[in-house]
Amino acid sequence: MNDINVVLCGDSAEVLRQYPDGFFDSVVCDPPYGLSKEPNITEVLTKWIAGETYDHGNGGFMSKSWDSFVPHPDLWREVFRVLKPGGHALVFAGTRTQDLMTIAMRLGGFEIRDVIEWLYFSGFPKSMDVGKAFDKRAGIQGERVEAEGVGFMNAEGKGGYNVTSHRILMPERQTELARKWDGWGTALKPAHEPIIVARKPLAGTVAETVEKYGTGAINIDGCRIGRAAGDRTEYGNYLTAPSSLTDNV
Repeated sequence: MNDINVVLCGDSAEVLRQYPDGFFDSVVCDPPYGLSKEPNITEVLTKWIAGETYDHGNGGFMSKSWDSFVPHPDLWREVFRVLKPGGHALVFAGTRTQDLMTIAMRLGGFEIRDVIEWLYFSGFPKSMDVGKAFDKRAGIQGERVEAEGVGFMNAEGKGGYNVTSHRILMPERQTELARKWDGWGTALKPAHEPIIVARKPLAGTVAETVEKYGTGAINIDGCRIGRAAGDRTEYGNYLTAPSSLTDNV
C-alpha cells in the first residue's frame, strides 16, 4: 500500500477524470455551499433532471462565482465513478442548501445513508435587526446605552465578551415600531453544519462487497467514545431498564 499523501491542485472535475473507475475507497470533501441568492428551484430541478447545468448567475462567498451554487449532478457522477462499490462519501453542506446538495448527489447515483452534525459555539448571527431597521427608516440612529455583555466561548476555547469586566453598548429604540419589534431578527445563530453520509450502491450483499472491495461498511466500534478512569458511570450501566421505568409497563 502506498502510504505517501499527495496533494493535487486543480479543477476537481478535471482531476477526477485522470483516475480509472472504482479507484478510491472513500471521499471526504467540503464543496461550495452556494449560500447566495435564493435560486428558482423549479428551474434548477428541471435542468438537472434534463441533464443540463444550472447557471446561477450570482457571486457566492466573497463574490466568488465558483462558490455561488452547489456542485451539479455531473460532478457527483464523476465522484461516483471513481469510487469503489460500497464506497462512502462524507460531504459537508450548508444548512440552507443541504437539500440541493443531497438532490444533486442522488441524481449523481448516490444513496443517502445519514447525516452527521458538526456542532460549534463560535458562530455569529448574520441577522438583520428589525427594531434598528424601523428606526433607520425613520432617520433615527438612536442613542447608546450600557447593558451587560454576554460571554461566549468558541470551539478553540477562546472567549469573547467577559460578563464580569466588559459592557456592550446597545442602541435604545426610539420609534414605537422599533420598540415593538426590538429583539426581533431574520436569522438564527449558526451553530452546526450538516455532513451528508452517502454511499455508492453495493456490489451484491454487504458481506460480498466488503470481502471483494474492502468497502460498504463503517467501523462502528472504532468510532466509539471510550470511558476513562474517573468518568461517571451511573448513567451508563443499565443493561436493562431500571425497575422504576418498568413498574407501570
